[in-house]
Amino acid sequence: MRVPTDALKQFLGTWGEVRAASSQPVAVALIAPHGRPGIRWQAALDPGLDHPGTLRFVEPGRLLPEADVAIVLWPEGPWDEAAADRLALTLATCVPRLVLLPHGNEIDLAVATRRAARIAEVAQADVIVGQDPGPAAEAVAAAMGRLVPDHVVALARQFTLLRRPLAWQEVAATAKQNAVVGALPLPGADMPLMTANQAKMVLRMAAMHDLPLDLNRARELLAVLGASLGWRTAARQLAKFVPGPGWVVGAGMGYSGTLAVGKLALTWFQQQAPVRRLSVGPLEAVVDDGMPGA
Repeated sequence: MRVPTDALKQFLGTWGEVRAASSQPVAVALIAPHGRPGIRWQAALDPGLDHPGTLRFVEPGRLLPEADVAIVLWPEGPWDEAAADRLALTLATCVPRLVLLPHGNEIDLAVATRRAARIAEVAQADVIVGQDPGPAAEAVAAAMGRLVPDHVVALARQFTLLRRPLAWQEVAATAKQNAVVGALPLPGADMPLMTANQAKMVLRMAAMHDLPLDLNRARELLAVLGASLGWRTAARQLAKFVPGPGWVVGAGMGYSGTLAVGKLALTWFQQQAPVRRLSVGPLEAVVDDGMPGA
């Protein structure tokens, strides 16, 4: 595919802006009593040797280290005032945070959610049920997207557990944005706007996957967008034969077309992303705790 020089320069310029904005590491504090849940989250979130020191484990009762966002694992078992005091001491620093509750029956969870929101000083929407890293990853990623939106790309780069849900959030948000663009009465102008939004989305997803960008890779990414351009052109021709208001058709084109580009890009990035170089500390801790290292 031949790429116009101006388009390539603009693409690389946008990439430089995205990369610069996401290059600063983001520090995540994991607040948890020593035990299985905390150790499992340490191992699951471990950023590896590529991003050392960005995950900071602290037990309740100790001062919270400097962090951009915190994950609080709510302790299992009976709750007492001493436990509340220990957690309150750790949470004295004003850091955006979310709380993960252990599973329980509906009545207990309703009480625990209100208590956790009050003691941790968070909204009830930021109290999430589930302490298994796999199933909880999507909810944790969504909460972090709300709490620290400026750090979303850096979070995905550093913590592979959160990478796919955060990347898909980027796709969904851009699809909604392009649905609005497609619904506006902008004949001839909607396509460049949609393409610009999709280009920024693709570049942010590339940064999320910790991929460097050289001229060859830039051409490959532009090819992804070029493939979607053909789809949009065909969809625009098809829209002439679809009954209904034009703004409805335009919004649907903007939304579905962006989702298609996002799915294609996400698959490609997952295949290209470098293998994470894990550190050994958290994995040794898991083994020491009597659990499998995998």
